[in-house]
Amino acid sequence: MTTPAMRHQQRVRQQQAEARAKAQLDAKQADEIDNLAGDYEQHQLVVTSLEQDAQRLQGLTLEEKGDMKRDELLPRYRPVVDAYLAACEDGEEPYRNPVLVQVMIWLFDLGEIQPALDLAKVAHEQRQPMPERFNRSLETYVADALREWAENQQAEGDPIEPYFSDTFDRIRSEQWQVNPAALMKLHKLAGQECQKREALEDALAHYKTAVKLDPKRSKVKTVIARLEKQLASKAPADE
Repeated sequence: MTTPAMRHQQRVRQQQAEARAKAQLDAKQADEIDNLAGDYEQHQLVVTSLEQDAQRLQGLTLEEKGDMKRDELLPRYRPVVDAYLAACEDGEEPYRNPVLVQVMIWLFDLGEIQPALDLAKVAHEQRQPMPERFNRSLETYVADALREWAENQQAEGDPIEPYFSDTFDRIRSEQWQVNPAALMKLHKLAGQECQKREALEDALAHYKTAVKLDPKRSKVKTVIARLEKQLASKAPADE
């Protein structure tokens, strides 16, 4: 029978182990990081630390959240993810890794698109799940995050290539299971980019796919009609 005193001792030991794990993370000693990433029980301590740190983000402003993710959380947890990836490359069996997925999310939040997409590719290949607070698959999240990043880039007049096309091509070629509404938005964005390059036939194809995926919310039928008329006027007349 477990007495209240024994339960208290267990809580104290757990808290001490979690504190040691966080100290090891912040010390950034390579052998300790490898142990935290490679030993599943130790990894669970990292997950607990991650959950506690994620709670600390609650109530902060967007700017404060960004600063904390950039200056404290990513430096703390990214080395663990790097050690995990290195272990997988060396033949270790992948396991469910909430730290990898959360670091990916924070990288997307901060607009660090290349490392975010690198982790997204691994997470997809390993079939890593999203945190429970998300009501969508990892693949749909990545599609939405990519689109939101691209739209922000466009608003600032900054390029979205090669990241957008490379990832969109992978999503389609590997048949990622993406929510139709999210996929529609990607096709719509791809159509806009093709229009900018005067690749009108490609733009038309993307817009038509967007309509098939979500006829009501795609809102590109007027654009399609205009492009079809434009392409028809450029077609050589029959002799």
